[in-house]
Amino acid sequence: MPSAPLRVLHVIHSLGTGGTECVMVRVANRLSQRGFDFHVCCLAEAGELAAAMPCPDQVHALNRAEGWSFRTVKGIGRVFGQVKPDLIHTHNLGALLYAAPAAGWGLRYPILHGEHAQISLRVGTRHSWLTRLFYTACRRVHTVSRNQLAELRRLGFASEQRSLAVVNGVDMEVFHPGESSVPEELGLPPGCRLLGIVGRLIASKRHVRLVQGLAQVPEDVHLVVIGDGEVRSEIEAEAKKLGCADRVHLVGTRTDVVRYYQAMDLLMVTSDSEGLSNAILEAMACGTPVVANSFCGGCDEVITGGRDGWLLPMDTPERVATAIRQALESPEELKARGDQALQTIAERFNFARTVDEYERVYRQCASRRRSRRAGEGG
Repeated sequence: MPSAPLRVLHVIHSLGTGGTECVMVRVANRLSQRGFDFHVCCLAEAGELAAAMPCPDQVHALNRAEGWSFRTVKGIGRVFGQVKPDLIHTHNLGALLYAAPAAGWGLRYPILHGEHAQISLRVGTRHSWLTRLFYTACRRVHTVSRNQLAELRRLGFASEQRSLAVVNGVDMEVFHPGESSVPEELGLPPGCRLLGIVGRLIASKRHVRLVQGLAQVPEDVHLVVIGDGEVRSEIEAEAKKLGCADRVHLVGTRTDVVRYYQAMDLLMVTSDSEGLSNAILEAMACGTPVVANSFCGGCDEVITGGRDGWLLPMDTPERVATAIRQALESPEELKARGDQALQTIAERFNFARTVDEYERVYRQCASRRRSRRAGEGG
């Protein structure tokens, strides 16, 4: 008699379009073919990616307002009781703060916790002691890059026995080089160079600083901004103030982002912090080299400066402009680094390995709960 599917319940802020969410959905779709049953509890709204889950009707949205809410803990508890998961997979600290109490501190339901951003930014803040405390409720804590894992252990947040890296990978059947009609659709002048930035429009991504740098480089350089969020109006206002609004193209959230990567000459990553940026992996898989802020943790795990991209200081608009000029200086060098970027992804960041590792960790973390559920008959 075949065993029942292994039931995993994700707890996440929402399933809005973002790197973490996209990877979660892709992994769920792959593993649903290997005997897994996925449910999702969104603290806020469900988001546009809910429809892409294997079973969209198994996505629960709590519509939490801003600020701490004990009602949300009770709401998650009700979802846990309804789903009866073999494993809870929380994403980032905010989700864990709600899930851990509702899961009986990991005693009723085991918790695998995932960190998707730079952890050292919490040091010296109230999030530092919250992290240490709530990690004790988790069976395992995983990061999405090896640099993150080393950082987590160095800071003493989790031991080697209870922490691991499940390194992000990219699906090269989806992301690959190709021709794109995006320049014509954007109405770009012939022969112009196109920069891109992909991600939520939030302050830490430093879109405004990128626009300020763009204003200092030749006028044949354009920027396409993919994503949506709270700083959209600031980006538009800054571009207008600096006289480069006709070179900044805000296209919102896109489901066809691969076409934009294929059209870019460069992907720009001006962020203050990244875990292991999916945008970097996706762009490189399309043969598009990346210029990343050398002050941003995580990027150097993917990019080897001088070989398959650029790691340059971009903490001021002037340094952003210098980085753009340096990367665009030689078309031959630009192409060579793009070709090498594609090879780097093929050799080191294969999505199949990411899926296999999640399967292994899920089965390992859920084993005791699953055995107990089988003994109870459901």
